[in-house]
Amino acid sequence: MYSGSSIRKSLIAVALLICASLTWTDKDSYAQAKYPSRNIDLIIAFAPGGTTDVAGRIIAEELSKLLNVNLAPINKPGATGTIAGAFTLNARKDGYTLMLNSGSGMVLSHFVLPDVPFDTLRDFIPIRYVIVSPTIIAVKGDSPLKSFEDLINYARKNPAKLTYGSAGAGSDTHLVMEQLQEAANVKFSHVPLKGGGQVVPSVLGGHVDLGSTLVSTAAPHLRADTLRGLVLAHEKRLTVFPNVPTYGEKAYPQVFIKYWGALFAAAGTPKAVLDVLESASEKVLRSENYKERIEKLGGSVDYSAPAEMRKAIQEEQKATASLVGRLGLKSGK
Repeated sequence: MYSGSSIRKSLIAVALLICASLTWTDKDSYAQAKYPSRNIDLIIAFAPGGTTDVAGRIIAEELSKLLNVNLAPINKPGATGTIAGAFTLNARKDGYTLMLNSGSGMVLSHFVLPDVPFDTLRDFIPIRYVIVSPTIIAVKGDSPLKSFEDLINYARKNPAKLTYGSAGAGSDTHLVMEQLQEAANVKFSHVPLKGGGQVVPSVLGGHVDLGSTLVSTAAPHLRADTLRGLVLAHEKRLTVFPNVPTYGEKAYPQVFIKYWGALFAAAGTPKAVLDVLESASEKVLRSENYKERIEKLGGSVDYSAPAEMRKAIQEEQKATASLVGRLGLKSGK
């Protein structure tokens, strides 16, 4: 038989354990609720001044206002975005080091570079797209090629005579042209350049007949009519350049590589922290101010949720593997 004293002692012990448990739960909740309590580093996988870098600085500015801490942009370009990826992966997984990277760094690099130091979907969690910028074929404003039909007709009659510049072998702007050649049964001569920033000057200088570049890169010259857009890879026409048709309109829906820049956190970041970041990022993306600023860059806003982004990246990986295999490009896998 248990004495009254023993029962009272047992009840007191249980009560103390329950109180301790509640106290620790409250402390954990309080700690999570306080995020962020200090500045956040935003690792940008691009050199300063480019379109995606500018977009990253815009979202850093807007998130800083919402979260009441400073998001500090830190540029770590190189190796197709994998330097930034490795740096972010090696930082503490507490939400205070985020990354802005692109499809080139998070998807394409794994198929054209050896020894990429991370697995995108295993090691990173997508938060939100920051900018989407379709690729576009552009010619000089005074080019005799006035339309996409002119381009294809000339290319069929004159195989490999037209030259085009891209950001480099294996880049998004190279692969989309390979898709077009395959789909339309035409042949162009590729001039791989040292980065996307050289494409527009090469077209304007007459060094290549046409350029495969990002709309955001070509935008100022498209507005000034020193460049003419012939076709772009997007679901629909852009409101900022409504006269440029899509590949889908021209019966080539399979020609589609979407350039994007997106926020990522390292896998292992607490869910409560991710929830804060996802919610704040969505609020920024859905603001009219952010949309206007991104469209001025020649980009657009994609409202996909993290789960949708993950699925899209998986599909992009499969499509890229197939395309790179057909082209015989060196694989990092």
